[in-house]
Amino acid sequence: MFDLVTTLIGGIFFIIAVYWLLHHFTRLNGKAVAMWVAFMIIGIVIPYSIMFWPGADVFAIHLAVYLMTAYILGIIASQTENHADRGWHWGPFTIAGFFLVVVSVDSVFITLATKGMDSGFSESVLPKPEKGGVVSSRFPGTVSHDYYQKGEQYNAYREQAEKQQALGWKVSKGWMSKPIINTSAAFKVRVLDRDTKPVTGAKVVVHFLRPSDSKKDHTLTLPETAPGDYLNQISLPAPGRWDVVIKIQQAEYRYELRASTSVDSE
Repeated sequence: MFDLVTTLIGGIFFIIAVYWLLHHFTRLNGKAVAMWVAFMIIGIVIPYSIMFWPGADVFAIHLAVYLMTAYILGIIASQTENHADRGWHWGPFTIAGFFLVVVSVDSVFITLATKGMDSGFSESVLPKPEKGGVVSSRFPGTVSHDYYQKGEQYNAYREQAEKQQALGWKVSKGWMSKPIINTSAAFKVRVLDRDTKPVTGAKVVVHFLRPSDSKKDHTLTLPETAPGDYLNQISLPAPGRWDVVIKIQQAEYRYELRASTSVDSE
């Protein structure tokens, strides 16, 4: 949580310092100084973000906060210069306070979404998983398989599906023993042609996809252990539901099958 908050707060204090120096050692008025500071922010933040891309949400909140800081400083300085005899007006400080609250809340949301809570705090606040495991409050993103919704990719998918149907292969798959978390188990794929003869010499690759955390995805190549039978051992690191994508290729023929499986905690 402190990385995002630190860069925002540190950047705000740096902008205030630069603004004060320019305003104090130049003859520019408050609005002119604010404009120059805004140009400096854009000239620094955008190239830096391009080289070290932090994500659209983090980039947007930093740029917005930094520019808003320069804008608020310009308003405050303008009010001071134009109404020096009346003292400070409550309006600019209300605006500054409002944006401070918005920035603080957004920073917390972004940090929780990307990094989660502290492990000790999350375990005391969040309910424990029904099947054991480690409590995590981080949202790692989901695995998207939406190629069928996208123009040219959809056309390629439909063409492949038609070829696959014409091929007439019969594919069966499954575990040779009960799959348990962090325990090696054999996964087998059997491939037969339309005449129920074994399809030999194929390359079989199985992708085990974790819908809630793509970092746990596993890819497994199955060697042929008997004519048409492809088998290998795998240990999956988390209990619950896994998506399974099986890709088979023999010479110019390709076949893809999607399914799901479940891994027990014990």
